[in-house]
Amino acid sequence: MRTKNITNGLLIVLLSISSLLKLGKFPGSGIVLVAFFIIFSGALFVELSRHAETPENNGKVTVYISSIIIIIFIAFLWFKILQLQGAPILGLIAVPAMCLFFPAMSIYFFGIGSKASKNGLIQFLQYKQAYLNKAALLIIAFAVILDYEFLLFRTSSFLAVLFLIFGITLIGLIIFGGTWTYYTRSDPKFKKYLLLISSSMALVMFLIPILGRNYVDQLIGNVAAYGAFLIYIIIIIVHYASHSLSTNKKPLIIISSLLLLYTIFKFGINMQLIQLPNFLRSNVGLNIALLLTFTALMIGFRKEHHFKWLMILTIVSHLF
Repeated sequence: MRTKNITNGLLIVLLSISSLLKLGKFPGSGIVLVAFFIIFSGALFVELSRHAETPENNGKVTVYISSIIIIIFIAFLWFKILQLQGAPILGLIAVPAMCLFFPAMSIYFFGIGSKASKNGLIQFLQYKQAYLNKAALLIIAFAVILDYEFLLFRTSSFLAVLFLIFGITLIGLIIFGGTWTYYTRSDPKFKKYLLLISSSMALVMFLIPILGRNYVDQLIGNVAAYGAFLIYIIIIIVHYASHSLSTNKKPLIIISSLLLLYTIFKFGINMQLIQLPNFLRSNVGLNIALLLTFTALMIGFRKEHHFKWLMILTIVSHLF
């Protein structure tokens, strides 16, 4: 436990130093981020390995494969930060591997049903849920700090975008992994089948734009990114309409439906299907007002796990 606390503290210190260097426009921010990625990868692999070796868990191979894929993806990011030549190759390995492996795990868990509850991956996500949530939120928070200029002046930072990709990818995998526990229940197979198809489609569409414009056309990337988010919102609406026992289900259905319309509207603007006056496109006051509204909704319904992640992704998509 002491070693884990020291590691967590070191990761926070590295993020803080990187942010200060970036905000002060001093060199070295990227190198510090690389150190963060290396230590984070090592800590993640150790935690996954330790959990895989627990006697009551099975599926050790799946735990190790998933950890290797994630580490390759992290290596892809820090190769891009250092602008090393191997970055495209790592990206072409990591992203397709995630697109294939994680949906394949969903199909496997769907097939074995309640037996999946003892799999090491599901157990890891359940026991480390709070830790992973905090890590993802911390990463996104530092991405926002690194890219504060984008909110005000719409000029983006390369480092912040890479860091944001890491944070959003981590969130996407956490959300996708959260669907696996649903396959262990005794609900009708038809509903599970719909979740399997929709969530797998959303994950693949979510990951495709990460490859970059050299491999994915900008139009396809935009459609995939917005399509993944729309599918996720629909899943959330269905969850609160049909499965949730929350006392807040009615307002959450309404708010989620409005977010669905907002996302469609924003997609129309980005695709130039809807024309807005320039003063609305770059209005700092409007951007901040929307950001505060989304933040207030996230805080107000912070105990609603699914809705909280929806609001976090909404905030990120609004900022960037």
